[in-house]
Amino acid sequence: MPDMRPVQHDKNAIQFTALFDSSVKWRVMDEFSPEQLHVEEDGRLLLAGKYSDIQSLVRWLLSFGNQVQLVSPTEARELLLLTAKKIIQNY
Repeated sequence: MPDMRPVQHDKNAIQFTALFDSSVKWRVMDEFSPEQLHVEEDGRLLLAGKYSDIQSLVRWLLSFGNQVQLVSPTEARELLLLTAKKIIQNY
């Protein structure tokens, strides 16, 4: 009988913190629980979460355009900036 236990992908998982514009609240809540969100005084949403790997995290964050600011970790911020610079070079 095949092993039907869920596959654990935590080896490459990355903890992150990001600030989202309130206009994308429902998109964020599609993937993360309300307990992981904190509403800031200015209405932005602070999310402390975990994503499968750094590359996937950066691609997901890019899908929010300028409606997100990655707070941490530094490694992911640097990769996001490098990716944004490469996008700019295309135009």
